[in-house]
Amino acid sequence: MILSLMLATLAQAAPATPPAPPPAGRMMELRAADTNGDGVVTRQEALARADALFARMDTDRNGTVSADERKAVMADGGSPQGGRRGGMDDGGLTAARMREMAGRRFDRIDANGDGRLDAAELAAAPTSPRGDRRRDDGNR
Repeated sequence: MILSLMLATLAQAAPATPPAPPPAGRMMELRAADTNGDGVVTRQEALARADALFARMDTDRNGTVSADERKAVMADGGSPQGGRRGGMDDGGLTAARMREMAGRRFDRIDANGDGRLDAAELAAAPTSPRGDRRRDDGNR
């Protein structure tokens, strides 16, 4: 009886802290860019992540991600960068264009302009392309 009262008292005294929700969509990709695990994503880490994603999407290694390659990544559960069209024009998405879009997205999220995304900036960032005020290709 005394033991059960003690356990009940302890259960009431210990505040329940719900686990943090898992990161979603694009922010999960940005958090994955934190290669040194310090909880901060630098601009260099974000650009390196964009390079890795491009390499994964460019399956034929011709330097351009075609619409078919993009669809294949999406069908495989991937989340390629760049809003609805991903900055693709008739020629496809190039590595340079992908880096440019990643850099612009990083700069929008980097509220204090220090070249680092801290936990507060990552938490405040939109989790989907629809949450961005502008698409990554500069169009609304």
